[in-house]
Amino acid sequence: MRVLPAVSLADHVSVQAVGGPALVQGAAIGQVTGYRSVPAGRWTLRVRGDDDPATTGSVRLGAGGVYTVVVLDGSAGRLRTKVFTDASGVGAAPAGGAQTGGGGTAGQAPGSIEVRAWTTAAGFAALLLLALGLARRVVGRSRRRE
Repeated sequence: MRVLPAVSLADHVSVQAVGGPALVQGAAIGQVTGYRSVPAGRWTLRVRGDDDPATTGSVRLGAGGVYTVVVLDGSAGRLRTKVFTDASGVGAAPAGGAQTGGGGTAGQAPGSIEVRAWTTAAGFAALLLLALGLARRVVGRSRRRE
């Protein structure tokens, strides 16, 4: 499990399992924490921001699951939690960031937008040259008749 503090009510967030360990102490807003092993089951989390009163929220963590607990602004100036499942049944936290592609240096797959754009441009250029060639031929014939 990891924690992502996404609140505007505090600069830092602490999360503790009621009757269990402190999971996060003073996590900076907008900075996701590293993953931490937590036993499967239903947990009540006590969440507090800076000097704010603590609030509690219940989470259920399945065996072998990987989770992100997002701390959000709640009603009446209190914090709340929302749990997202990153992976189920894997038993190990992922390493590194999400794999979202190779970026601008990655090669283009056939059928991608960039490949189709070049194909379309090449086809347009070929048609333009053909039209210019035909126009030149028509103009040449009309001059010979004069």
